[in-house]
Amino acid sequence: MATDAYEVKRGIIGKPKVAYKCAKCHNDLESDLTDAGKKDICPFCKAAFIVPGQRELNKIQDAKKQKEAEKTRKDEERRAAKAESVRQRAEWLRLQEEEERTRCEEEQRQAEATRDENVRAEGEGDKTKGILGILAAVVVVVATIVFIMVKLGNADKRRR
Repeated sequence: MATDAYEVKRGIIGKPKVAYKCAKCHNDLESDLTDAGKKDICPFCKAAFIVPGQRELNKIQDAKKQKEAEKTRKDEERRAAKAESVRQRAEWLRLQEEEERTRCEEEQRQAEATRDENVRAEGEGDKTKGILGILAAVVVVVATIVFIMVKLGNADKRRR
């Protein structure tokens, strides 16, 4: 036996209820909406019946599933956004690290070039010092020769 007339009551607290009349004894009955579609027995006349309200129960369950699916979708979007943020941060850090490495390599190349230039300048300075030393020695030798020649020339003039 099925009960056709029923009313779903949504209380402020607790589970929704379905109110209906027993098809046999017409007493007022009330069951949790979660019992809709299940077999039950009238406590007054012991008649078996199926608790009404299956459509409303299905609507509530469908709405709950949709709400859970929406929550899951939003959670997945948040996780994906966070993963993308982490990926972007990692990429930014990688680029910063690469820039720092490039900058350090450039500074090292510049330092090596400066050192090489200083070594060359020191080497050229040493060559210049060597050449100047030789020139100084030549000047001393030439001055000595000139001095000797002058002395010899003076000595030769006195003898005459």
